Amino acid sequence: MPPSSSPAPVTLLPRVTVQDSFFDVVQEIKGGLNQAAEDTWVSVYQEGSSTVHGRVRILEGDQQGEVELAARDGVEVELVGPAELRVSCPALKVPPTPVGFPVATPFTLRGGLDCLDISPNGALAVVGGKDGAARVVDLKGSRRPLDLTGHVGDVRDVAFFPSNEVVLTASSDMSIRVFSAIDGSNPRTLTGHTKAVTAIAILGVGRVVASASLDGSIKLWTVGTAECLSTIRFTQPINSLAVATLPDPNGVEAELLSPDIPPNLVALVGHLNGSISVVSLSNKEPTIRSLDGGSSPLYAIAVDAERRLVAAGSRDGTIAIFDLSSSTPSATEGAQGEPPILTFKRSSSTILSLSFVSSTLLVGSADGLPFRVALGSDDGSVRVVEEFAGLDCDPAVVKERDGFVWVAAGDGKLRKYHGTRE
Repeated sequence: MPPSSSPAPVTLLPRVTVQDSFFDVVQEIKGGLNQAAEDTWVSVYQEGSSTVHGRVRILEGDQQGEVELAARDGVEVELVGPAELRVSCPALKVPPTPVGFPVATPFTLRGGLDCLDISPNGALAVVGGKDGAARVVDLKGSRRPLDLTGHVGDVRDVAFFPSNEVVLTASSDMSIRVFSAIDGSNPRTLTGHTKAVTAIAILGVGRVVASASLDGSIKLWTVGTAECLSTIRFTQPINSLAVATLPDPNGVEAELLSPDIPPNLVALVGHLNGSISVVSLSNKEPTIRSLDGGSSPLYAIAVDAERRLVAAGSRDGTIAIFDLSSSTPSATEGAQGEPPILTFKRSSSTILSLSFVSSTLLVGSADGLPFRVALGSDDGSVRVVEEFAGLDCDPAVVKERDGFVWVAAGDGKLRKYHGTRE
């Protein structure tokens, strides 16, 4: 994507919603458990345009166990798999777009799910929710869910260590805990923040971890001793954090803070005032680069280290994309930040999670309509390439691992989807 010196206009993207029980109806008609035909709904929204509310009649097919779809009222719908549709809307210029439904719902947690991580080997999930709720789930179903007890406040973030056997959790009770994903024991508790801990990150092989807090600080911790190695303070509260290895574009090499922290490791810090700080974690003298994410609080941030792209999602539903490939002098926090090269949104619902997967960006949002976009590498374009249905307006966070997409939602369910072919 080419760099830009001026703010990018906001691109408005469409969103497709499908009746949550669509495939339940399909299965009932296939199995002869329902009447021979039933109507369902499909709606397509585009900010600034009239909404198209379409209908899809699901009918018995000519062959036993088959169904046919008859779409009308402005939508076109094709059944392309046992849990996938392709929806288009000519009036709103929405091309055929895959809409996936869950292929499994292996787990439910009372009170809802607010955060999620999948182990590196894809075998386990860890989820967090209200009032200290945290649980490890075997995604193959070979063992019962394992409760992680100790937090007394909402669990705000969770992460697996590279070993697949240890979990890190962060809570509004101002603590970070290390748990065994095997037996649920809690050998380490890290304390020192004075407000809610909002985000965490595992650095390198996991001997050092990072935490971010509404107290405006990032702390680096040595896990083995539970000691705080370093504290980086900001004037603004921190609501989101991502880390990545990004060599300095100026070729600067500084003295390393610790041999347990990989060289050229940086933190992308999302603040409540909409600004983003890019700060080195490896160096004894941290340098700061500022990005302008707007004025709405940032709830999610992600980085694509290979393409040196940063995505930031805000409370007002805006997602901003930044290009860090250019050589830029260090800046002080609060200085006028670099503008995004691309800004887009679908609605005013808060963006809760972001993650880069290959050339795409997975997005979780508070309206229960997670989706995936493709970012054009040359023309700065953005387009929706996949929708994930089956949620009833419940806030959702999204992760992908080994070709499957996992969605944790406010209704307490963890849903599994087939990944995109993009």
